Amino acid sequence: MRITTLTLLLPLSGCFQANTMTDVLPDERIQVNLPVDDAAAKGLAKDERDWSSWYLFTAGTTENINTMIASVLFWVDTITTDYRPTYVDNDTNQATWGPWATALDPVETLLWVNYDPSSDSHSWGFDQWPRDADQSASSTVILGEIDPGATREISSGHFEADFTTIHELDPTEPATGLFAVDYDIHASGVTATATFTDFGPDSVTAEYAYDQTFEGDGQMDLMILADVNPESGTGAEETWTTRSRWAATGAGRADILVTGGDLGDGTATITECWSDAFEPVYYAESLSGTEQGDATLCAFESADYPG
Repeated sequence: MRITTLTLLLPLSGCFQANTMTDVLPDERIQVNLPVDDAAAKGLAKDERDWSSWYLFTAGTTENINTMIASVLFWVDTITTDYRPTYVDNDTNQATWGPWATALDPVETLLWVNYDPSSDSHSWGFDQWPRDADQSASSTVILGEIDPGATREISSGHFEADFTTIHELDPTEPATGLFAVDYDIHASGVTATATFTDFGPDSVTAEYAYDQTFEGDGQMDLMILADVNPESGTGAEETWTTRSRWAATGAGRADILVTGGDLGDGTATITECWSDAFEPVYYAESLSGTEQGDATLCAFESADYPG
């Protein structure tokens, strides 16, 4: 969702009573913190590197997740941190920011945050409506809920962005489908699930589960459908279930379990381990019997698949 201007909001100076509600809104901690390339630190030029293909797969996947999360959370944080709410009702525990629009925006956008003291829970969202209509025509295009007992340090919740409705209101926004995140921010890290439903022009549906510590260790699970042998098989798609794990140093391991399709009742496995320079140190594939490298160099000793 594009939010390109806040010119109709008042700059923030001092504190306002709504800040106790905004303290518990989700933030960048729920993004995946996979270590990324630092060629200078590793002493290698990028074009000299023998990249691990499954590190690149993991990095690309986490980048997609982080881009989607950031597209929502950046504006939540920017708006509530840098600008006063345009409306606050301390009796009903409600605050709103906006509405606002640029000259070329076809929609008005409003951010709202509510607190229910009876359940100690929060809700928040973005509403949009056509600029040639009034607020009674609004649709909630992003909706978030925060579980009871949330604090600035520890919280859990859910949010969902309806990009189909965003696109219908503003055809310049190309994305369609739903994107949702369930998250649990705890003392040592974050556990979360990101889900794409009928997303984009190809109607992709995928679910990514990840678990990470604030120190940098983490793992991500992904299940996709793809043809393991498109040239010689029947064209049927197999189920690829991947668990990628990484240490704070950057070294990691991906274990892939392939089932269904041409494999029938059988299974195939793939493992690749990479170093802290993101180069492969071990590779094994059961279908072809390939084994390369040194398994003792793996950052994680044994295979682990999503249960």
